[in-house]
Order: sequence, then C-alpha cells, then structure tokens
Amino acid sequence: AALMYHLGANPEKARQLLAMDGQSALIELTRLSERLTLKPRGKQISSAPPADQPITGDVSAANKDAIRKQMDAAASKGDVETYRKLKAKLKGIR
Repeated sequence: AALMYHLGANPEKARQLLAMDGQSALIELTRLSERLTLKPRGKQISSAPPADQPITGDVSAANKDAIRKQMDAAASKGDVETYRKLKAKLKGIR
C-alpha cells in the first residue's frame, strides 16, 4: 500500500520504472519498498464532547396509580379475585 501511494504521489518515479526493463524495474521496486514503511497511527482522540449521563427513571409511580384505580374499580364491583391479583402486583412494584 505504501509503494502504491508513493508511486501515485510521485508520477516521475512511476515513469522511470515504466521506462526500465522488467528485471531492473523489479530490483528498483524492491529497493523502494524496503525504504517505504507505513507508520502506525496513534490512537485518535475524538473532538466530540463527552457523552451525557443516561436518563434513568422508574415508571412504577405511574403504574401504582393505574393499579390503584383498577383495584378501586374491582372493589366497587365486588371482584375479590381481581382485587387480590392487583394488590399482589402492587406489592411487587414497591
């Protein structure tokens, strides 16, 4: 990759290689590739601002109100089984 980049950036060197016979061009390419090495990149540091804190919350307060309304409706109907299920569910939220 470094050799291709170098030849693309230096078209005169590429023309010289094309003018040479095959064996001489191969020798010159070998010499050139030994001189060229890719330098490893350092760790890139982002210029983006730091990430915000994630939003945390609990919807249990909204759920509690809804369950209490359902419990009141079940109690007014006299539906004991539904009332008990909702009460157990309400205890699980706390």
